[in-house]
Amino acid sequence: MKTNRKYNDSKFLYLVPVFPIVFSIFFGCSNKPGVTNAPASMSLTRQDKATLAALDKTIAKAKAGAMSGYFGKVDLLMNRVPYLKKTKRGRFAVVTPLLESIGSSAALPMIEKLRHKEKPGGFSESSWIAWRIGLLEALSDFKDKRALIVAKDILLDPNTGEPVARAAASAIGTLGGEQESEMLISIASKKDEKGLAVLTALGRAREPNVIEFLGRVMSTDTDRARIKAAVRSMRTLANKWAWRSGSLGTRDEQEEFQQKATRKLLIGFKAHFQDPLLNEEFVKALEVVDWPGATGILDAMMEHASSQGLQKALSELKTRLENNPLNRK
Repeated sequence: MKTNRKYNDSKFLYLVPVFPIVFSIFFGCSNKPGVTNAPASMSLTRQDKATLAALDKTIAKAKAGAMSGYFGKVDLLMNRVPYLKKTKRGRFAVVTPLLESIGSSAALPMIEKLRHKEKPGGFSESSWIAWRIGLLEALSDFKDKRALIVAKDILLDPNTGEPVARAAASAIGTLGGEQESEMLISIASKKDEKGLAVLTALGRAREPNVIEFLGRVMSTDTDRARIKAAVRSMRTLANKWAWRSGSLGTRDEQEEFQQKATRKLLIGFKAHFQDPLLNEEFVKALEVVDWPGATGILDAMMEHASSQGLQKALSELKTRLENNPLNRK
């Protein structure tokens, strides 16, 4: 787990629906949508560039040494990628499983390929995108932190398109920590294509500041696409089943993240309950997070509901959560 900080917010459990502004103050939230308290640099630092140069030297040494065979295997797979489009599902061919089948010993050869930003001959645009996404996803799954600086370089490149930017942000979220999450939040705050791409991937950055930022977007933003992306990222971040694997943190940390995410989702649901499409997004996210205390908060919210319409929506949500089809204890 990337953080051991604890939340001691149980005493504010029933204040959430009644005093959202006070609630946000207690938890250190900005009351301005899309604002992070510590904007990160939007370009590579001198240290970043030095790290990349050192990594390139490490790659060259490995390529000339005993690991040369793995470079050859990645080359062979790369040559197959332009032909995978014939069997692709969706917008791009799926390359990640093929890369992962080579194994984590091929991480440096994969990083070398990511360092090449020019599309090679024989590749269509979609094949080139699929290849780069596959490399980022495989290295992220390998948990190889050497790829972190490369993913950052790709994300900050103004020429990087939305699909690759999203994959790079996801890798940064998985491999990085609080400092990297601040950078991701800073980019996701921008209401442009790259900002939306990063917002979509923020669920991989399981940090307290990310929960706060996603909560602000869900409750105060007016752009439906951004709200939807924030809800889905929160669903990923606090997914009950992902946490149960034990690889994301302790049971106490799981409880804290699920509790915090549930409260933010309920505040967002209240803000957008009259929008049927967003309403369903919130319900699905709450079902996946599946925090047991949600129904208690809903009881308090219904008691203080400002309209019959809101009270009815909250009651229906409580029924959905009580009969959650994903809750298989």
